[in-house]
Amino acid sequence: MLPTGGMTGKSLVKVDGCAVCDDLWEEYARVTKECLKILGNQEIAALQHDHPGFEKLDAQYQDCDRRRDALRLAITAHSQEAHPPHLTQKP
Repeated sequence: MLPTGGMTGKSLVKVDGCAVCDDLWEEYARVTKECLKILGNQEIAALQHDHPGFEKLDAQYQDCDRRRDALRLAITAHSQEAHPPHLTQKP
């Protein structure tokens, strides 16, 4: 079990060997990378004073960030349902 810190300050849990955890965390990593790429492109648009491009990227980022938030919630829900602390904590 690997605890990880989320932006909400809550610990998210990934249990080794759980296919659902693996899939959720893989998708979370992919979407996070996508968000970071968009932010980088926004920085370029801002430096080039490309306001329409920046606005388009901002809309893309908002969508990406919503998907990332939804994945955080899915990870938390899965952890609570499938891996409650009393079943995953070591003595």
